[in-house]
Amino acid sequence: MDKPALLVLTVPLDMKDDIVDVLLADQTLSGFTLRDVEGHSREHQHYDLIEQVQGHQHMVQVDILVDIDELPPLMERLRGIQKAQSLRYWVLPVLEQGRL
Repeated sequence: MDKPALLVLTVPLDMKDDIVDVLLADQTLSGFTLRDVEGHSREHQHYDLIEQVQGHQHMVQVDILVDIDELPPLMERLRGIQKAQSLRYWVLPVLEQGRL
C-alpha cells in the first residue's frame, strides 16, 4: 500500500450488516476492525426513546486501512447503501503501518 489512510465510520446498529457486506466484497481491502461505541450528539431527534433516556446511541465504529487512491470508489459503494446519509466518517493519514 503506497499511500495508506485510515477511514473511520460510525454506523448505526441497523446498518452494520450492510456495511460489513460491502467491505467484505471489496477486493482492495485486506480487512477492517469493528467495535461497539456510544454515540453522543446534540441531534437527539435521531434517538429512539431508550437512547434519549440513556443520552447516547449504541453504534459500531469501523476502522478501514485503505490506499488513498482506492478511497473514492469505496466511498461510492458505501453511498449506495440505503440510509447511507446517516453514516459519519473521517479520513486520517497513516504515517506508518506494518506487522511486528
